[in-house]
Amino acid sequence: MQKFLLLLCCLAFSLFAGPKANWILYPERKGTNLRQERYFRTEFEIAKKPVKQAAVFYYIDDDGTVMLNGQTVAGKSTRLSLFPTNTLQYDVTKLLADGRNVLSAVTINKGGNAGFILRLAITYQDGSAQEIVTDTNTWKVSKAKADGWQAQGFDDDAWTIPESAGDYNADPWCEKMDTIALYANDDAQAELAR
Repeated sequence: MQKFLLLLCCLAFSLFAGPKANWILYPERKGTNLRQERYFRTEFEIAKKPVKQAAVFYYIDDDGTVMLNGQTVAGKSTRLSLFPTNTLQYDVTKLLADGRNVLSAVTINKGGNAGFILRLAITYQDGSAQEIVTDTNTWKVSKAKADGWQAQGFDDDAWTIPESAGDYNADPWCEKMDTIALYANDDAQAELAR
């Protein structure tokens, strides 16, 4: 009962929290991208003040790697089958650069639905916060890798706007994993991990 109430609280929290991450994917017919890489990227600016902590939360269906400023956040590739119920969370404070930054991901679909969802939560020393999420407004996607695609200032004008499959509650992922943890506060995440 406690976990159910906690999930309801987390859901209510997520309704009023900052921007919502969306599952994004390359716009193509389902099943046409099997075992092929897709490349996602976005650039963002951080405030000119000290950062206390930055953490990235994400899922990739089925396999892939997330990078911040060209550095792999997990130190290795991740597979959906290895974490069916847990949000991947990594401290990326040391990977942030002053000013402009680049989030990027390589994804591989191995069957069924493809998808990628991410939230970067930045907390500043003064208590203010900033969030970067996967969406169709700021992210771009490509079938082909290009030199420098993970670097700040890369010209992605020829890249495609990703398709959205919905927010963290979207089927089929909401039934397979704890996507609500993408928006749970620290106390709720600790409770969900018990």
